[in-house]
This record gives sequence, C-alpha cells and structure tokens, in this order.
Amino acid sequence: MKHISITIALALICTIVNAQNITGSHQVRVNDEVKKQQVEYVAVDSTGHGMVWDLSEVEFTKWEPTATYTAEDSRKGAIIGTERSTRYYYESKPEALLLRGFENNLLKVEYDQPEVLLRMPLVYGDRYEGQFHGMSAYCEKVFSRTFGTYRVEVDGTGSMVLPLGDTLRHVSRVHSTKLTSARFYPEVQRERMLKTVVDSIKFPADSIRFGVNNDSLVTETNTYRWYAAGYRYPVLAVIATG
Repeated sequence: MKHISITIALALICTIVNAQNITGSHQVRVNDEVKKQQVEYVAVDSTGHGMVWDLSEVEFTKWEPTATYTAEDSRKGAIIGTERSTRYYYESKPEALLLRGFENNLLKVEYDQPEVLLRMPLVYGDRYEGQFHGMSAYCEKVFSRTFGTYRVEVDGTGSMVLPLGDTLRHVSRVHSTKLTSARFYPEVQRERMLKTVVDSIKFPADSIRFGVNNDSLVTETNTYRWYAAGYRYPVLAVIATG
C-alpha cells in the first residue's frame, strides 16, 4: 500500500542571478547562481489556460539559501547543483533535463536509469512518464536498490503577480508526481559490493511497476514548479511529500 498523505514541505521564490534566459530553454547552466527565499504557503493550485497566480500578499522570510551550478570532469556531461549541503547531478540535453543522482553527508544515490525532470519546450497539456533505477547508500552502512516511477505534466499557463507588484507573463506550471521504493541488502557491506549485487539481479520495467504498486513503504513526492519566459529557473516551487 502506498503512503499518499501529502504535506507541504517547501515553497520558494527564486531571484535569478546571472541566470536570465533569452533562448526559451530551462536547462541548468554552469556558473549560474540562484538565490531562493522561503515564503508561507499560499493557494496557487489552480490549473488550466489563462490562469493568474497571485503572490502579491506573500511575505518573505530572512532565509535565503543559494543554489550554485558547476561542472565536474569525473562525470561526463554532468552539472552539479549544490543547495543546502546536497549535491545534485544533472545531465543537460537540448530536449530534456535529467537527474542522475544526489548526495550529502548521509545519503548517496546514483541512477543508472535517470529521472527526466523536464522536457522542452514547455507546451501546455504536454505530459510524459517514465521510470528511474539506481543504488543508494545511507551512512555507508545501509545499502539498497532504489527505483520508482514519475509522471510530469504542463498543467497550467498564464501570468504571475509577484509580491513587489510586478507581473510575469507566459508562465507555465509543471507538476511532477514521483513514487519511490527500495530493496535493501543487509548482507552488503560496501558500495562496490552493492553494485555487483544490483548488476547481477536484473530489475526490469515490470518489476519497478509492481514494486511501486505493491510495496508497503512507497514515498510519493509531488513537485510543482512555475517557469516564466525569460528565466532559466523556476520562479516558484512547491514540494509536497508523503
């Protein structure tokens, strides 16, 4: 049975620094810096064509984390986004943005089948789905195969009224639903051994679907991002997990 209770985890207004975009792409880019500010959750869940998402009454807090994007030679084609002590590994393609894994001082996740975060260009009504698969190491002591499914849809388009009164036009809302499960291997003692085990026990697409539909511990993550024309990164993001 899936645990599907949803709680709002984070709502962010992003101030783009050196990250304006004149080509229409929403890819991450090396040397970009994105400053973010947490706000109280507001009802911006309307979907459809010609929406107006009104944030004029939103009050900012003093918390301003910053995301930075750099390249790493050891991961061919990877761009690292670092935020709140976590490094996210992205693969940037002309038509899509992929997540290849992430890590911090507690958890390391590597996907051999990455998650497609965004497909471009953003077109209202466009939707796609897929699967991800990889390995996970927690505190270098708990090792598992991690896997799941995702579904992404551009379910809204319109304008957004910002807290300072400005209005952004040509805004698209992207909603992604991600179901994550795992298989744990208590006999595994090292990361290298985990790779051997995972590679030797195949986990095809039907096994992934069966797992997220029948496992007792499945995490559901709903992410809502609003992208505005002229800006590379989302101007608002809300993440709900359960």
